[in-house]
Amino acid sequence: MIETLYPLLGSMMKKAMLNQVRVINEKIERTANQVFTLGFWKSKFKSLITGIDHSEVYFQELYQSKIEDVFVIQKGSGLLIAKYKLEDTIADRDTIAGALEAIKGFAESVIGKNSIELEKIDYGEYNILLHNYHKFYFAVLCSGVVGNHFIQDVNEKIVNYASEYLQEIPTQVNSLNFKDNSENLQKYF
Repeated sequence: MIETLYPLLGSMMKKAMLNQVRVINEKIERTANQVFTLGFWKSKFKSLITGIDHSEVYFQELYQSKIEDVFVIQKGSGLLIAKYKLEDTIADRDTIAGALEAIKGFAESVIGKNSIELEKIDYGEYNILLHNYHKFYFAVLCSGVVGNHFIQDVNEKIVNYASEYLQEIPTQVNSLNFKDNSENLQKYF
């Protein structure tokens, strides 16, 4: 079985790597043309003040992490408890919530251990961070380079929101409590 899949996986990995190199190259070319912009000199000044190498500062600003959407999803049913859209990236959030529940359930059943839960899904230029609770979980759609500091910041926001507003999850999600949960979610993100 592995011998059959190996050539296919190798080809897929090669295509994915070439695509990522192309994306990085395009961004570098685009920014190289902007050497005399205010952003370039701002990052240069920031590197002098912080002592961090200019290329590292510039790279961080170029691939800055950004939260696009936040979902709170009921485990098992895939019902959307709350959502907050920061960017217009996804059209049908209910379908996405159901798909995330299916992916999460599939991945966890393949692993076969009840104590291990899926925490992150990489999808093209996006990352979906998953923060699990007993009856629900958060799915945070992010773009850019998602580092440990960014993940800790997102997790802190999630814990603060959950401890204040999601102590008791209703068994039925109606439009009133969905709206309240979503408005409260907006305060944290």
